[in-house]
Amino acid sequence: MLFAASFVTAEEAQLINFGDFVAGDDGQHAETTFDYSVHAGQTYTQEEKDMMKTSYALQNWVVTLNGSARNVVADRLTTARPVESSARGKTVMGVRVHFPSNGSNNANAVVRPPFPVPAINPTLIEGGIEEDGEQRNYFDENEFVGRGIVNNVGILKMVEMNIRGLNFPHSVSILLERIGGRVEEIPMGSLDFDGWKTLTWTNPSYAFEVRQRDLRRLPVYPYTVPYIKLNGIKFYRSGHNMGGDFIAYIDDIVLVFDKAVRDDVPVDIDDEAVWNIIRDREMSRMKIELRRLGERLVYEFTQAKLMDTTRPQTFPAHGAIPVNDRRPSEVNEE
Repeated sequence: MLFAASFVTAEEAQLINFGDFVAGDDGQHAETTFDYSVHAGQTYTQEEKDMMKTSYALQNWVVTLNGSARNVVADRLTTARPVESSARGKTVMGVRVHFPSNGSNNANAVVRPPFPVPAINPTLIEGGIEEDGEQRNYFDENEFVGRGIVNNVGILKMVEMNIRGLNFPHSVSILLERIGGRVEEIPMGSLDFDGWKTLTWTNPSYAFEVRQRDLRRLPVYPYTVPYIKLNGIKFYRSGHNMGGDFIAYIDDIVLVFDKAVRDDVPVDIDDEAVWNIIRDREMSRMKIELRRLGERLVYEFTQAKLMDTTRPQTFPAHGAIPVNDRRPSEVNEE
């Protein structure tokens, strides 16, 4: 038994490191930039199209409250931004959530990247595929590996998150997505502590011996694409706890797992290089996602052009209503 156990090993990989997404001079993160100007019509100038870009720069990440917790003020104050941490010696993601300060309803907020983590390098979709006859692994060439996605993931053993708490009685979960859009929620625990801490989730169903596992033989190719990617980070606030502003800082997320497919032995035939079934399927799905995203971003760009920018944006005090959101009668009363 000791001899058999010596072969039991687990792989460790970084799912995401938020310190990697520092914006350049143009305000974007170069390696993850998505140009959505291709979805704009001919009514836009070239100068406007040059501005139609987004990336995984931390200020672009989207924080969304659940429906019952949303209002104009809460949406305005709920955001993410890059923050310098002297303790970590790097840039981390800072998250501010404005939960409802009255009422006893539960609330939550999800932090997501500005566009879904691609399973295949988006440049292959935008520029087409080079038909050079070479055998290429389009998944390993993905520049998002380690920036929101990890390949060849089988059974999860542990998930670790380095996060800074400020004694809030809230909790946090990680949303992980597998092939087919199946999302798994990993509960990481409470944030009722002060300072940096490594929150760890251990899979209670993880079996250390093969004979204890529920083994099922499944067709490997082309039905298995063993990857896991970050879908979001979810914060929960119980209706019994305080509302108002909530702050947290996130450094990185690490996965410990069993590999889904052995990669330490020579491959007789590279199935994907011959048939390209997985590549074609993933590219078809990504084209649809990127088209929908591009059209939405173009619409948001247009609406931003119509907004009043003559007066500076101000953030109201806790519970206050901005003057622009008040009814004329309320302004006159002052």
